[in-house]
Amino acid sequence: AVPVAENFDMPSFGPSMFISFTIALSIDYIMFLLSAYRKATHRGLSNYAAIARMMKTSGQAILISGLILSVAVAALSFVETDLVKTIGISGSVAVVVSLLCNLTLVPALLL
Repeated sequence: AVPVAENFDMPSFGPSMFISFTIALSIDYIMFLLSAYRKATHRGLSNYAAIARMMKTSGQAILISGLILSVAVAALSFVETDLVKTIGISGSVAVVVSLLCNLTLVPALLL
């Protein structure tokens, strides 16, 4: 793995933006997942069935939207300006980290 900071000039706001992106996306994704879980449990599904339904509906939608968002933000890294390039790289990594955490940890914590 090649460290990003060795190949690009990272301004001081890079880590702050990474954390802000991750927190904002995680809150949005968690609310979406928990809403689907709550609907499934109110319909009388068991815990395991509710989690399976949540991941099949909301999890799939979150995965697709997150991947599209990651690619769209990563496209900013092709701009020649270092500032925009940094936003593209850190934003794309933030989206992927948020996806991985929410699609694995939320179902595990609900069990």
